[in-house]
Amino acid sequence: DKQTGRASGVICSNGQTIRAPVVVSSLAYVPEELQAAGGLPTEQDSGIRRCVCVCSGPAMGEEGVCLGMLPPGACGNSVCVRVLQLDVSAQACPRGKYIWHLWAAAPGPCDLHPALFLLRRLAPTVAVHWCAYYTQRCPEGAAANARGEAVELRPGLWGVPAPSPEVDSGDALGAAERLFRAVAGEGEQYLETMPEPELVEE
Repeated sequence: DKQTGRASGVICSNGQTIRAPVVVSSLAYVPEELQAAGGLPTEQDSGIRRCVCVCSGPAMGEEGVCLGMLPPGACGNSVCVRVLQLDVSAQACPRGKYIWHLWAAAPGPCDLHPALFLLRRLAPTVAVHWCAYYTQRCPEGAAANARGEAVELRPGLWGVPAPSPEVDSGDALGAAERLFRAVAGEGEQYLETMPEPELVEE
């Protein structure tokens, strides 16, 4: 809003304007000048390196959802590389196919190709049908606030913590509740308490 300076919506890339009384965004998508206005550092971090593969079999010799870690030095890596394996039980892919998700959070260059090569050596009969590498942008301000509070960058605009390289949603859930209370007030109920299963009427 040009008159009040309050955030009133989002302008999409096609020119469409979506209006809302409160706008919540990852800091990765907030312009640096607004981050600076909120007191956050704006230097660019290297982010989280990710690799996603669709494969014909499991990486770790077991069916189902599995989590593994390649410690530093396992394949020339300087930081820990985490590997998450998903199958049809996680509704992530068709039956008989597997998702391999590799990622690492590193302050400098980090190549996940050697890690994938090591996994393929451990599962030589598995075919990789499709693979994509990308870096999840994580500004320094977002990284500094990864386990902190949501930040009101200007009236009506809140920046939320960046994703963590850990497989843990606890920080995100805590941040979501703090943001809700900051916007709605302490007197409002965050989530309705679910009844105990034995108390639910048939």
